[in-house]
Amino acid sequence: MRRILPLLLALLLAVSLFMALNVSAAAAETDAPAALEIYTMTGSTGTPVLAKAYSAAALDALKETKADGYAYASYKGGAETAIVATEYVTLDALLADAGVSFTAGDKLSFVCYDGPYQYGDFSYEIMSRRGIDPSGEPVPTAFAITYAKGSLAESSVADIAKTAANSGALRFVSGMTIEESEEKAIAGERMPSGVISMTVVKAPAALEVYTQSGDEGTPVLTKAYSAAALEALKETKTDGCAYIFYKGDEKNAIVATEYVTLDTLLADAGVSFAEGDRLSFNCFDGLYPYGDFRYEAVAQRGVDSSGAPVPTAFAVTYAKGSLTEMSIADIAKAAENNGVLRFVCGMTAEEKDAKTASGERMPFGVASVTVVSPSPDGK
Repeated sequence: MRRILPLLLALLLAVSLFMALNVSAAAAETDAPAALEIYTMTGSTGTPVLAKAYSAAALDALKETKADGYAYASYKGGAETAIVATEYVTLDALLADAGVSFTAGDKLSFVCYDGPYQYGDFSYEIMSRRGIDPSGEPVPTAFAITYAKGSLAESSVADIAKTAANSGALRFVSGMTIEESEEKAIAGERMPSGVISMTVVKAPAALEVYTQSGDEGTPVLTKAYSAAALEALKETKTDGCAYIFYKGDEKNAIVATEYVTLDTLLADAGVSFAEGDRLSFNCFDGLYPYGDFRYEAVAQRGVDSSGAPVPTAFAVTYAKGSLTEMSIADIAKAAENNGVLRFVCGMTAEEKDAKTASGERMPFGVASVTVVSPSPDGK
C-alpha cells in the first residue's frame, strides 16, 4: 500500500499538469490579441464601432494563396519596385465576413503600429478603379500576410515571390488604375504596413426620407441618402430650371441646374405621396414652419413665370438671383453645389398670373423630408 500511494500521487499530478496545459492552451487561443480589427464610422467626426476582430488564425481561415505572387507596383523617381504578395485576404472577403459594406461616398481609414495612417487616397471612388499590376493584369485589393518587396529592374515578380515571408505585420495592398500604370506615377503610400485596424468611414446622410401616420405619429426612416447616392439619381439642365418668387415688386429666382425630382426620390425610397398627404421638412435649423406642402397644393405647382413646366425637386446645384438684374441663363452660370439641399417647386397658374408666389415654398438646408399620411383615426 505504501508503494501504491506514491504512484497514485504521481499519476494525479501528471493528469493535473496535462489538464492545466490544455486549459492554458485554450485560454491562450481565446485570449490571443486581434491581428486586425474592422470598424465602421459615420462621417469623419463619428464614433468608431467595432464590427469584428480577427485573430491571426481567423485571418488564416480567409486567406488565399498564389505561389508566384501578385505584384503591387510603385514608382519613386525612375525606380519601379513592387510588393509581391503570395498569401492574402481580399478586402471583399474580409468585409463580407465582417458584414460591412463599402460603397460610393465611403472611404477607408487605417491605424498601424505607429498610429493613424496619414497618407494615400482610400476613397471608394479611387479604390474601385484600382486593380492592375505593371503588365495590366488584375490584382486583388487585399491584406497581404506573406509578402516581400523588391526592385522590378533587378528581379522578376516570381523571384521576389520566392522570398515572401510572414512577418506578422499585415500590409494593405492595392493595384493601380489604368492611368497610373501608363504614367508610372503611383507611389507606395496606398499600401500601409503594420495595419492593426481598418475603419470604413461611411458618408453621412445628405437627405433622409421618413413616413409618418398622422400628425402625432412617430416618423419611420424609409431610406437615408448620402451625397453620392443622390448624385446617382440627379438630373441636369445646363441652362437651369427657374423657380420664381416675388418680394414686393422684385422678381427673383432660384435657378437649379442639377436636381433630384421629388417623384424620383420617393419612387426610389418606395414611398407614395397622394391625396390627403403632406410633406414636412427638417432643415439645419430645425422643423420648417412655413409654406403649404399638402399634396393638393404641391400637385398644382409646377410652372415658371413663362408658364413652362419645372419639376418639383431637391436642388443640388443652384443659384439665387434677381430677374430684374439678370437673366435665368446668367443666374444658371453661377450655380454651385454648396452641399446644402434646397426643396424647389414651381408656381400654380394663379400664382403666376397674380405674381404672388413667395419663397416660403422652398426650404433651404433640408436634412430630411417626411411624408405625413392621415392616420386611421383621423388624428
